[in-house]
Amino acid sequence: MEHSKLVFLLVLFCTAGITFIGTGVYLLSESSLNKFGNKRRLGKAAGWSSFSIGILTCFAGVCMYIVPSVVEVLLLVYLGLLFAIACAVMLFIKIKK
Repeated sequence: MEHSKLVFLLVLFCTAGITFIGTGVYLLSESSLNKFGNKRRLGKAAGWSSFSIGILTCFAGVCMYIVPSVVEVLLLVYLGLLFAIACAVMLFIKIKK
């Protein structure tokens, strides 16, 4: 893969990862958790899942830049983990209702 495409993917993934991390930190703050009222556990689950998706996204971007030969496999694993996290959050929300 060309170097400019790898740099673009690195910047894109790191920007998205930092956004998810910021959202997770906000959702885990006391002021945000107080808005959830009696559903604080739901707020914590959303915050931790957003934080973990952000870390995963930044890690995937850096790995794609460092080891460009495994971009396709890394993207497949990344999307699989995103799907698993989304399913876990949906099941958690469904169970807690």
